[in-house]
Amino acid sequence: MTDTLLEQSENPQNKKKSKIVKKIIVVFLSVVFSFLLLAMILAFFFQDKIADMFLTQLYKYTKVEIEHKSVSFSLIRKFPMASLQVNGIQAKDLQGEHTLLKADKIFLQFSILDLARNNYTIRRIDISDADLHLIINEKGENNWNIFQLNDSVQPENVSVRLSMIQLHNVNLLFEHNQQKITVSTAVDRLSAKGNFSDNIFSTNISSNVLINEITRDTVTYLRDQEVQFYTKLNVNTEESIYSIEGGNFDLDILKFIANITLSKAADNYALQMRLSIKHANIERIMEKLPNRIRKETAVLKPMGILSATIDADGEIGRKNNLKIHADFECKNGSIENVENEIKLSKINMKGHFSTRVPNALSASEIVLDDFSAKLNQGYINGMLELENLEQPFIALTANGKLNLEDLHSFLPTNYFYNIEGNMNIDISFKNKFTQLKKITAQDFKHSDIQGNLVFTNVLLQMRENENILDDLSGSLRFNNQIANADKLKGKLKDNTFELNGKIENIFPYILDEGSHLQITANLYLPELNINKLLAKEPEDTPKTKKEEQGQELSFPADIDFDFTFKADALSYNQFKAQNTAGKAILNGNILKLENLQLNTCDGKILAKGSITQQSNKDFSIRCTANLSDMNIQKLFYAFNNFGQKNLTDKNIKGIAYSDVTFGAVLQKDLTIIPNSITTDIDITVKNGELNNFVPLESLSKFVELDELRNVQFATLANQINIEKSTITIPVMEIKNNALNISLWGKHTFSGDIDYHIKLLLKDVLSKKVKNKKGNEDFGEVVDDNTGNTYLHLLAIGNVDNPKFKWDSPSAKKGLQQQFSDQKRQIQEIRERNDPQSSSPAPKEKELNDSKKKQKEIEIGEDW
Repeated sequence: MTDTLLEQSENPQNKKKSKIVKKIIVVFLSVVFSFLLLAMILAFFFQDKIADMFLTQLYKYTKVEIEHKSVSFSLIRKFPMASLQVNGIQAKDLQGEHTLLKADKIFLQFSILDLARNNYTIRRIDISDADLHLIINEKGENNWNIFQLNDSVQPENVSVRLSMIQLHNVNLLFEHNQQKITVSTAVDRLSAKGNFSDNIFSTNISSNVLINEITRDTVTYLRDQEVQFYTKLNVNTEESIYSIEGGNFDLDILKFIANITLSKAADNYALQMRLSIKHANIERIMEKLPNRIRKETAVLKPMGILSATIDADGEIGRKNNLKIHADFECKNGSIENVENEIKLSKINMKGHFSTRVPNALSASEIVLDDFSAKLNQGYINGMLELENLEQPFIALTANGKLNLEDLHSFLPTNYFYNIEGNMNIDISFKNKFTQLKKITAQDFKHSDIQGNLVFTNVLLQMRENENILDDLSGSLRFNNQIANADKLKGKLKDNTFELNGKIENIFPYILDEGSHLQITANLYLPELNINKLLAKEPEDTPKTKKEEQGQELSFPADIDFDFTFKADALSYNQFKAQNTAGKAILNGNILKLENLQLNTCDGKILAKGSITQQSNKDFSIRCTANLSDMNIQKLFYAFNNFGQKNLTDKNIKGIAYSDVTFGAVLQKDLTIIPNSITTDIDITVKNGELNNFVPLESLSKFVELDELRNVQFATLANQINIEKSTITIPVMEIKNNALNISLWGKHTFSGDIDYHIKLLLKDVLSKKVKNKKGNEDFGEVVDDNTGNTYLHLLAIGNVDNPKFKWDSPSAKKGLQQQFSDQKRQIQEIRERNDPQSSSPAPKEKELNDSKKKQKEIEIGEDW
């Protein structure tokens, strides 16, 4: 009840206050309404006068004709400022070729008090929905200098003392034809405050701008980029100095603070600039780069946060002379190969960049003082210096551990056909290149390379059709152009090797298919299996078993080597050798073998020779060899009986000594072209045996067959020639347990024979005719007491079915040879006994008598 009484006692006071408030509101509204009404009346009556006077005076400032559609004056529209709205204004540029300005609305604002004093001073300008086209032509002349600035123009009652400029929806196109630069922007909002009429003033500018495009020489550097900025602009028109102080610029791709000073200097402007970039998104920056640059780096996608400080100092204008320097830092970045999703991650680096304008590329320098990154489980650290982007000089120091398969997949250009395994890096590299787009072998001619690469479990295939190196381990120590291999072990077609020596021209070989790799080294092979080494590489197409086992001789492409080699064991088909050593030199299409030594077939071979790859892909072989203490049976077996079936390892035994000169043409499948073989063999066989030799058994007409099945001889020596698929055997004496034979003739690879055989008749009679009463088979035989009666036989036909006939020409030749030999013997005896005597020696008469008695048996009958 008490509360009710209090409320009743206060109601009169509340009612009184309420009435006062209502009166104030009514008065205020009445004043406002009266003011608005007055403003409308004044604007209506003075609009034409003010507009005509103002525009007439304003146009006196201009050098070009300005057109407009309509004008309206208002005291309310921009209250508390009076405003003159000009609609549909349009102005040509100085040359009259382009429209400089076209605007739907321009508001010129005045102080109401100035109007009362008949003073028309423009305080503010507001432009909406306009297009502004600014041009600098090829001569460096601009098209916007349309205002009169000389003292001859004296405006009446009209002045400009701007304190604010506002733009709304203004499109700006700037063309610098002299430097081929185009800038197209759309200003959504721009507001600038300051005393613009003073010669020295400062203004704060804020704006939202869309950069449609910035291009130079048809290259687009920026497109569709929104910019928000707030900055302080200092202007000194007396000294032509303009500066941006603490400008905050916010782009889609980055934010930066700008401090820029621009001052007029003759025909140029002096520029001092510092841009401070904080936390820029590298991925978004890359998206805004020119198409040409983005295409070249499309495979690699960088990401990360970049901070940088960029300084520029110099002159711009007609002549550009500008120094640019930037310090930058990137943290926790990455570069991804988008084709296979391999990523270089956790990139941290800091460094600096500098260049000059003009000649920006040649004057550029990029230095990474420190960088680190991970590639899957691997890592790399180092420093990089890059000078002159046109003919770049690169200095690199790197260390780390990398998986080569990851590195191979990450690089946009695969310099190896296939590579796997791990590699430790500790290397420094310095070199000047002619260009980065195409690195050639010549670029590495004077490069400085130092350091080590250590390999573990590496698989390497340099080119698509080259052999695979597997299980590589060891190190390469670089000294400029030479890489020294230290215990570089691996496998080539299941042949284990160890390499110690030098490898030259590595980088040119990797980068340029025309460059040759050069290897000079000691090569050790525990076991060299030539069958595996020459085996064809497997292909995807199905093959028969025979094809899979095929072999092919080929020289490695673009590789030259000089190997001093040693193999504990060597094998090829049935051939086996131990303690093989020598020198192998490959230079282009010629492989030379020098000082080749090997132990085989219980003896030793010393040899040298060459293999030359011909233009038709065949191989020409030339070699000389010395064979000593060779088990001839094992030798025939090891060499597969030298490709013939007539005399095999089952037929022959003995110890051979031989000097061989051999030449032939070999096809790439290791097939020898028979007609190409040219060979000279000087051979001696000791303690020899011929067992079950079918051609010899054909002499069973003269000798018991059992004795011919095992013919033993102490020594057999001769010189044999092979040419045009024919074996030529000079006269040789075979003294054995069956019978003594003189043999000479020819034997073709197809088995055709033409042998001349000389048998001592007494050997034949003692073996074959011993049970007969007379000499019916041979005619009359006269014993001359010397035992020098011979049978001359001719073996012709094929070795599988030889035919024998009496060899009359050889018999005659043999008789004449005997007479000649005896005459020589007589002369030797005469000179030995009595050099002064001309009478016959005692023995001479006896020998002369023997000429009359000795006979050669000739029978023309074949059998």
